Amino acid sequence: MYYLNQHAHCCTFNDGAVILDMRTGKYLGIDSRHLPALMANVVDWPTTSTPRPEHKLHNDDESNQLISTLCRRNILTTMPSFKPAVRLPSPLHSVSATGCGRIPKSVPTRHKLLFVVALLRVLSMRHKHHLEPIVDWIRVHQDAMTRRQTPDIEHITRLLWSFERTRVWFYTARQYCLLDSLVLSVFLSLARQPCALVIAVATKPFLAHAWVQVDEAVLNDAVEHVQLFRPLLIVG
Repeated sequence: MYYLNQHAHCCTFNDGAVILDMRTGKYLGIDSRHLPALMANVVDWPTTSTPRPEHKLHNDDESNQLISTLCRRNILTTMPSFKPAVRLPSPLHSVSATGCGRIPKSVPTRHKLLFVVALLRVLSMRHKHHLEPIVDWIRVHQDAMTRRQTPDIEHITRLLWSFERTRVWFYTARQYCLLDSLVLSVFLSLARQPCALVIAVATKPFLAHAWVQVDEAVLNDAVEHVQLFRPLLIVG
């Protein structure tokens, strides 16, 4: 029997599956005809979608070749790996930075420093698209917060207002959604605020996206947009 490696994260669709390799930041597409073999041989293969009958794999050689290829690429392993299960409500609304009540005249100096530290930390740890170090950092710091801590949406909204006004001097969120979501997750973690980093994908055509969420609220995107994607990795 096989298992998904620690750095491999997968989600399935009716027309196949997508795997994210955290070591390279690259995505691997799996055709739907391979899903029955993977479901039968990979213990922790996600089964959120059931392959159609016409997509069953009949060629054992092709199945073995696919599994061998995934093993050579260290996507699959024969050793079980522990991945914490994170459940997150479906996004229902977005948080607007303008809804923080009385708008400050300027960004507090502490918030500016938090942003710079967060950005430098992400850039220093995300070397050559290697996502594991920074994602592990976010996971550790979010897990360190008390499980019973209730998110302070009002405070998070004020932080988000400062974040958005500082961000424009460094990058454009529309062009760098993953970078923006990583920096925002670290920014909120440094501010001791609970949040979840979501990396998601869609097919036909293939698209990858990332956002930050608190309970049912999306912080850095429109809820109508993120609902087009299926979460592949949730951290926090």
